Amino acid sequence: MPCPAPQGGILTKADELAVAQGCYYDEDDRIIRFAEKFVCPQFIRAGSFHLLEWQKRFLLNIYSWKNKDGTRRYRKVLLHIAKKNGKTLLCAIISMYELFCADTPSGLIASASSCRANATQIFKELAHSIRRSPALANLARITESQKKIRVKQNNSEYVSISADASSAEGYNFSVVCEDELHSWQSPKLHRALEYSMISRPSGLLLQISTAGSDLSSFYFDIYSKAKRQLSGEDPPDIHAYQEIYEPTTENPDLDDPAQWKAANPSMGVSFSEDAFRADATASKGTSADRLSWMRYRANMWVSGSDETYLDLLRWDHCKKPAPEEIKTAPCWLGIDLSQSVDPSSISAVWSLGNRRFHVDSWAFCADEGIRKRESQNLPRFNSFVANKEMTITSGDMIDTNIIKVKILELCRTYNVVSVVFDSYSAFVLANEISQQGIEVFRCGMTYRYMDQPCKEFQIAVNEGRVSHSGNTWLRWSLGNVRTETNEYGQTRIHRERSADKIDGAVSTILSFSQALQASVLPNKPSVYETRGILTF
Repeated sequence: MPCPAPQGGILTKADELAVAQGCYYDEDDRIIRFAEKFVCPQFIRAGSFHLLEWQKRFLLNIYSWKNKDGTRRYRKVLLHIAKKNGKTLLCAIISMYELFCADTPSGLIASASSCRANATQIFKELAHSIRRSPALANLARITESQKKIRVKQNNSEYVSISADASSAEGYNFSVVCEDELHSWQSPKLHRALEYSMISRPSGLLLQISTAGSDLSSFYFDIYSKAKRQLSGEDPPDIHAYQEIYEPTTENPDLDDPAQWKAANPSMGVSFSEDAFRADATASKGTSADRLSWMRYRANMWVSGSDETYLDLLRWDHCKKPAPEEIKTAPCWLGIDLSQSVDPSSISAVWSLGNRRFHVDSWAFCADEGIRKRESQNLPRFNSFVANKEMTITSGDMIDTNIIKVKILELCRTYNVVSVVFDSYSAFVLANEISQQGIEVFRCGMTYRYMDQPCKEFQIAVNEGRVSHSGNTWLRWSLGNVRTETNEYGQTRIHRERSADKIDGAVSTILSFSQALQASVLPNKPSVYETRGILTF
């Protein structure tokens, strides 16, 4: 939703209100001329840097609009844009211009980020450009250890700060650049910086970020408010300016280059459409990759965490042909049934002795679940079906009779000791399996029951004591898993935070919980028989 620079006309209701209050637009391109003369990005050959048209427009709007008294109209500026479009460079340009050229007396400029490493990126860009220019280098003193730059001639200073909010207390900043706000865990630093400019008539708070994954974060509130103001849903704020680059519809066609360009105004210059298409195609391999691409490259808010449960490279190293001994080895089945059109899963874990295990998994999904995924542009299940790892049932509900048939088939084929169900589902199916003379347990997905099997399964994989035959459905499910840990250090799978469907992983952990107990106490009853799990 970019707002182009006025050409003698009024573009928004906020502009109309601003003009009514005496604001005016007087094109000031000094920052553009300064940037193209003195800014030397680290990744561009000296003397070849030129701003893109959207970047020029962005800077012109910030610096050309004035209040009636000539001070800066915009006090808050938001740029919401996908990665690799030069947003950090824009922060560096504004910081550098304010440091050397702004009319603000004793300017104090800060770049802030959630961690020290990110906070220094803008400092590095500034320091690189200043050192490449003899004229600027003679005016500035760069203190590398403190990440500070001082220009004695106009008594201005630049500082780099990170998420320690106390470091912003007591400052009287003139310009603050908040970088990648979506990653800030707390609004504390943001609040301190926001109020640090109250006494500055032309103070500027620049907020630049990509979409995040936490819709309860304070940045999501900032982003949402900006969208409401742009759409006219909220009253206009004449001192706030927003540019939001993202797909144009709620459920966009992510194979459409027009949607790519809507989120990436630098496409075609900073990177080619062909290169972007290659990244988009590569991201379809796994849901985790696809969701990361949607977030960082298509600038869409997505759920999930970057903290994965298993190292999939280690998992891949565990691939081996199924051993002959699984025909007679004790086997446990774990069942995770969905409550909707999402997949259901059966997993088998065989105990091979010496705390070694072999695993396999099968999935079931309704037609409606397939259509739902396709409408949301998420990775499809075609490969799982082709590999005979997933069965599609007709209609909008999974036919549990098909799942029952598969369970009974596995019980006839292998030495199944017991079947474990998630305690929140499958009352009817569990009873039916029990009536076939098969021992059945139900296990809750709580910290109490999941802590040990979650941790021990991860250890067994890391130590190479788990083998599998390369089941792609199970690999995909495990790659999607995210966990949470409580104050006592107990761990469990967290469905809501996970990157995509995890049914195969859940059913595997359920069956592994029983196999684990049997491997530790082979001559004693399962611990679940004495600590509260219902049996049928």
